[in-house]
Order: sequence, then C-alpha cells, then structure tokens
Amino acid sequence: MTLTDKQKKALWITALVLAVIHFAPHIVFYARQAFAPHAPAYTKPSPMRPMAQQAGQSSPSAAPAPPVSINASRFLGVWTGSQLLPSQDTCKERLEVRMSEDKPGFFTGSETRACSPALFALPGRVAQQKMPGIIRQMEPVSAELTGSMEGGAITFHVDKVIGIPWDGCTLTGYSISSFGQQQIAAQWQEGTCPPGQLILMRAQR
Repeated sequence: MTLTDKQKKALWITALVLAVIHFAPHIVFYARQAFAPHAPAYTKPSPMRPMAQQAGQSSPSAAPAPPVSINASRFLGVWTGSQLLPSQDTCKERLEVRMSEDKPGFFTGSETRACSPALFALPGRVAQQKMPGIIRQMEPVSAELTGSMEGGAITFHVDKVIGIPWDGCTLTGYSISSFGQQQIAAQWQEGTCPPGQLILMRAQR
C-alpha cells in the first residue's frame, strides 16, 4: 500500500508529537537542576596564629550544635522513585534531605514530582486535547520542606511550592520513614485530594 503525501505528513507529525511528549519531562527536570543555584565551592582556610589572651579574659565559645543521631542520618541524601497511576500515567519523584543550616536539629527537603502520560494512550489524547495542554500536565512541580524527627520518622512542613499542579492537587504535607536498608517510605497529603505514598530508593548520599 502506497501512502499519499498527506498520510506521510500526518505520520511525521504524530511521531514528532510522541517524541516531544516522551522527552519533555526529562528535559525540563534536568534543565532545572542545571540552572539551580549551587553551593559555593569549599576553600580551605589559611592557617592563622592564635591571638594571645589578656589575663582575666576567657575566650567566647559558641554553643555546639546538637549531634545527629544514627536514625536521623540514615535519611540524609537523595532519594528517587516512580509510580504508575490508575490512569497508566507514570510519575517520578525526587527527594533531597539535608540538615538545616539555620535551625540546628531540623531538616530541609527539596521535593520534585514530574508525570508522563502513557505512550499507548497518546494518540487518543492528542485527538481530544491541544498539544500545550498535554505539555502542561508534564511540567515538574517542586516543594521546599522543613521538618523534624518525630517517633523515628521525619515530618515535614511545606514552606513553598514551585509550579502549579495541573490537577489542582497542591502538596500540603510530607513525611518519610525507614523501609529496608537503602529505601524509605514517603507519604504525602495534597489538600482535599487523596493522600499518596511511594517507596523511594537511595540515589546519592
């Protein structure tokens, strides 16, 4: 069967749409990481001779930061995971947990979630929706978190949400607990939307 020029053009357009939809979340996600502000490189201070103290004077001592327990330190690092939704769409989760520099004993978290539509359902969605609407659904949404240790788990408060969820389900709560050796269990709340949960694996310390 010989395809007409019009049919060939339609096939090329469909292939281009599938490629854009498949790779768009990864491009946006890594672009954010590339242009995100990085911590300045550490420079070893030059040795300095201690100043002599006058008689009767004592050197001021800063209050030591509380030690990080073994249970708390096992949560530090970068964690990733993926989830298959009932709609057959796939969502990828990335969570970075660090000790807070402003609040000793507290934790900071950076959470990013990006979803991709099921490839087999794309032709029908392209026919029903405009392309910008499909791309809009795949835009990553991130959150800045602050949390503390409670009963062997870290409960986070959502300080800031970056991006607008396409489904209107904005993150309102997040917590993590131990699960196995190199995994953690994440649970979250999104306002009046159903809560979610996912097992994350360690990607980086």
